[in-house]
Amino acid sequence: MVRKVHSNSIDPTTALRYYLCTGFLCFILSIPFSAFAQELAGKNTLTLYHNQFSTGVHPVTGHFLVFTQSKYYELDDVSGTWSAHAYKKNQLDSTLLRPGNLLYVPTPNGSYYLQNGGGAVYAFRDSSLIRIDQSFPHRNQYGGAFFFHDEKIYLYGGYGFFQHKPYMTEFSLNNPQWYVYGYDPQTHIPAARNNMMYHLNADEQNLYIAEGRGNKHPAVNGSQSEYFRDVWVFNLPRRKWKKLGWISSSTYPRDHSDPLMIGNKSYFINLGQAKLLYAVDLKNNTISGYSATDNQNHRINGFIRPVYGSKLKKMLLTYSAPDDMTQHKATFILKATSLKELEHNIVFTQRLYYPKYWATLGILLLVAIFLTILILAGRRFMVQYWRLARHKPGQSPTFVLDTKSRMLFHQDRIVPFHDEHMDLILAFWQNGWGLTNLKLLEVVRAGQESQEALKKRKARVLDEVNQQFAYTTQSYEPFIIEVKDQNDRRYKEYLINPVYISSIHVLE
Repeated sequence: MVRKVHSNSIDPTTALRYYLCTGFLCFILSIPFSAFAQELAGKNTLTLYHNQFSTGVHPVTGHFLVFTQSKYYELDDVSGTWSAHAYKKNQLDSTLLRPGNLLYVPTPNGSYYLQNGGGAVYAFRDSSLIRIDQSFPHRNQYGGAFFFHDEKIYLYGGYGFFQHKPYMTEFSLNNPQWYVYGYDPQTHIPAARNNMMYHLNADEQNLYIAEGRGNKHPAVNGSQSEYFRDVWVFNLPRRKWKKLGWISSSTYPRDHSDPLMIGNKSYFINLGQAKLLYAVDLKNNTISGYSATDNQNHRINGFIRPVYGSKLKKMLLTYSAPDDMTQHKATFILKATSLKELEHNIVFTQRLYYPKYWATLGILLLVAIFLTILILAGRRFMVQYWRLARHKPGQSPTFVLDTKSRMLFHQDRIVPFHDEHMDLILAFWQNGWGLTNLKLLEVVRAGQESQEALKKRKARVLDEVNQQFAYTTQSYEPFIIEVKDQNDRRYKEYLINPVYISSIHVLE
């Protein structure tokens, strides 16, 4: 009789098949979770856990687009949701799929994308990214000013091959090749630079540029690049440059993102102050700052250029979030923000640059003001005025407050306060140079408004007075200071800085 022996051992071939099947099944199931971990589309926001993406606008619907390697996302403005779509055709070089490598060029009738540094040009058509140029990667104009005008894409300045470029190139949509856009032989040319502020005024066909980084002495061995402070305008039909002035030190933005042109302003992010979005009007010589943080207080990413949808009147901003529990190296949150909503959060606005002939005009203006004051105020004020004009360096700053003409003078110039500012300063004088918080709110109140709006108005007026005072007098101490009660920190009082009170002469 043969006894059967039962064994728990498994045939090696069977075991191999089991482990292969199990591994393959786990791989298949991990695909959607892996995709989910890399990209998360939600209500109003798109969260990316990688930096392999670029942004743009749909040429037909005006919806915001986010391009990744395997698919692209589109934001439906009505439902506020992001949806993923497959490319019909994708000719985009994968090395360009990083923020800053592929530059969105807004046009009235298309959606075009330019390789940073010049060269490749892509168009988004029928769910496809199509390359339309017949050139090679130039890698010669990194950080140049790019814009669209008269069916052509222009690229001015930039840096490449160890040199800053002073020239301008153009790419025609009708003849997809790059050419140099020649200047008038008689025109003065700005120093070569990159990473500048710029704006195209399409009606005037003028390109405005300001500051940037370049090398004033490129032929000198060991010379280094530096920040420029000049402002220029270039007329495209005449091909001529004209210098407008110099940026003041108090508004010198230095490192910033590529500007985004909207209307008569260019918007950019200061890389050293990534919680602010700046708006520059180069033609009208103003710069403004707006708060740019989301509800979770994430700061806007200064290295990723915003995108504007002209049909939606919104801006696509990219915020950087801290590393989450998944321990990814980077987290980016993309949100569409109304431009009107953003501009309600204004922090400051002031002059950007001194016009080229500001000194001559300033002298003429001072002479005119002096003659007017001489006629209106008489001998008493003239004696005081000349006393200030003879003020010697090293003495404490001297001021004259004329309560009738409602002007404040510092040495030989007028501090250009608005009526709203002078109302506040005169209120300080009438109350012994000090105001309680409630009294200050009464002074700045403008009709019926909410408490929150009144607080914002108060903060704005105080900031404007201190900024204008510092700008005109070049003084480091603020003109108006806030003092809190030591026993009750909620109680505030506002004073004219004692440093200046003894130097203020009041003419009634």
